[in-house]
Amino acid sequence: MPNIFAYAMLLLWPLIALRLKRKLPLVDSVILLLMVPYLLLPVKVAIDPPLLPAIDKTFMAAIVAFLFCFKEVGVKGIFTFTTFHNQCIAAIFLGSVATVFLNGDPLVFDKGFIPALRVWDLIGVLLGHFTWFFVPFYLGYHLLNTAIAHRRLIYWSAALGMMYILPMLWEIRMSPQLHAQIYGFFPHEFGQQMRQGGYRPVVFLGHGLLVAFFTFSACIAAFVLMKNKISIWKFSGFQVFWILFVAVFLCKTMGVLFYLVAGLGLLLLVKPQKQFLMAAILGVVVLIYPMIRESIAPELQSFTALIKEYNKDRAQSLEFRLNNEDDLQAKANERPWFGWGSWGRNQIYDANGKMTSVTDGVWIIVFGTWGWIGYLGMFGLLCTPLTYWYFFLRRASKAKFPVESGDYSAALGIILMANFVDFIPNSSLVSHNFINGGRFGWASCFIKSRAPYANQNHLSLIANR
Repeated sequence: MPNIFAYAMLLLWPLIALRLKRKLPLVDSVILLLMVPYLLLPVKVAIDPPLLPAIDKTFMAAIVAFLFCFKEVGVKGIFTFTTFHNQCIAAIFLGSVATVFLNGDPLVFDKGFIPALRVWDLIGVLLGHFTWFFVPFYLGYHLLNTAIAHRRLIYWSAALGMMYILPMLWEIRMSPQLHAQIYGFFPHEFGQQMRQGGYRPVVFLGHGLLVAFFTFSACIAAFVLMKNKISIWKFSGFQVFWILFVAVFLCKTMGVLFYLVAGLGLLLLVKPQKQFLMAAILGVVVLIYPMIRESIAPELQSFTALIKEYNKDRAQSLEFRLNNEDDLQAKANERPWFGWGSWGRNQIYDANGKMTSVTDGVWIIVFGTWGWIGYLGMFGLLCTPLTYWYFFLRRASKAKFPVESGDYSAALGIILMANFVDFIPNSSLVSHNFINGGRFGWASCFIKSRAPYANQNHLSLIANR
C-alpha cells in the first residue's frame, strides 16, 4: 500500500511545477513539466474519484502542464493543427465515443461477467485520451517545434539521465528497493527485475524495461552533446556519454542494447534525411502492422526456431507471445473498426471468466481496445510527423539557408525509431501512458512550424548537417 508521502508528493506536484514554470525559460519549463513527474512521482498511486479517470502522476502532470502553458498557446492552438492531425485527433475522440456506444453488451461467463460500457464511461475515456495523447501533442506542436527546443530536449534528456545515475547504481548493487523504501510499496513483480545474477534498476518508473529505455534515450542525447562539445554541469560531453553508455549495459536489457548500437551507428554513418526516411518506413510498418501480422506469421515462426538453437527460454517466451497475439487478433477482428473498449473486454477468458491471454505488444492492445479507427488515429499522430519531415528535407536540401548542425533533431528521430520498433513486442509504453504520450509530444516537434522564418531555419538546420 502507498504511504502518506506517496500521496503528498502527488498532491504537491502543482506547487513544484509552478516554481519550475516561474524560474525557467518557457521551452525548458515545458520539457521539465512533462519529464520530471514521470521520473520522480510514484507509480500506481492514484486518487480515484467517481466517473473520472484516476488522478495519478500521468493525469496530474498532464493537467498541470496544460494549465500552466495554456496562456502561451491559447484556445486557438487547440484547433490549429494540420488537417491530417486534426483528423487523427477526431479519430481518437469520436472513435472512442463510437466504441462506447457499440459495446453496450456485457460479456457473461459461467461465473461472473464484464460489464457493458455505458454513457458515463465516456467521461473517463475522453479525459484519459486528453491527458495521455492530446496534451503532450498540443504542447510539443506549439512550443517545442523549433531548433532551439530540440537542443534543449537533447540537453535535458542527457542531464536527467545523469541525475538518475546514482539511484540506478544503488539499485543495481542493492536491488530495486527505492520505490518501496520511499513510497511504501514495490510496483511490479520483483522477479522480472532479476537478470544475469544481478538486478535491473527500477527507481520510480515501475519496471526495469522503462529505466533501460530512458537510459538509452539519455545516452543517444549525450552522444550528440559529446559530438558538439557541450558539457553538463562540470561533466564534459565525453564523460556524460561514457557514463550513460555503461549505464545502458548495466540495465541488462538486450533489446535496448540493440537499439543503442543501431542508433549510434545511424548517427555516425547515415545523414539525417536518410534517417528520417528509415523512420518514415518504420512508421508505415507500425501503421499497417495489424494488417500484415497474419501474412508474416510463417516468418515469425521461422525466427522463433532460429532463436531456439541459441536460447530455448527466449524462444519459448517469443512463441508464447506470438500465440497470444494470434488469439487476441482473432478476437479483435470480430469488432475491427471500433474495438472492444475498456474494462479488459479485449482480452480472452475461459468459461469461468478467468483471463487466459497475455498482452505484450502496444499494437495489439490498442487495436483490440479501440479498433482500426482508434489505432490509426493514435499511431497516425506519432508516426506521420517524421514522414512529413523526410519530404520537407528533400525540398530544403536544395535551399540556400544558413548551415547549422542537425544532430539534435536527428537524435530525437533515432529515439522515436526505437519507439516504433518497441511498439511491436512490448507494452510498457501503454502500461505507463505518460511516457507514451511524451513520445507523441516529441513526434509533434517535427511538424512544420507555421512561422516561416522558424520553419526555414529548422529545415536548414537538419538538411545541411
